[in-house]
Amino acid sequence: MPRGPLPSDEAVEAAISKVLSAEREAHESVAACRRHAEERLDSARRQARLISERCALRIQAVRQRHAQVLAERLSAFQDESSQLRKEHVPTAEEMARLRRAVAAVADDSTGEIP
Repeated sequence: MPRGPLPSDEAVEAAISKVLSAEREAHESVAACRRHAEERLDSARRQARLISERCALRIQAVRQRHAQVLAERLSAFQDESSQLRKEHVPTAEEMARLRRAVAAVADDSTGEIP
């Protein structure tokens, strides 16, 4: 099979130069994409860290509020408990009511049977 004329050295050099230029552009494009991806990844990590920090602060606030409510309720129960343990000394009015109630029960118990 007959071959055509070989390309000139200039044509070969131009083709090689074109291929090398395209390869450089491809490497630069890949590097630019890699940098862009890293920037987006860093941004996503920063956002995730901020969200995590906000969540931690909210959780801490909720825990503190619950601890405060719990402490208040516990204090109220302790106050009530100490009040219940105190000895009650009836007032004169309470003693008079008690005497009237005992007298009424005695009258009902000793009264006539219908």
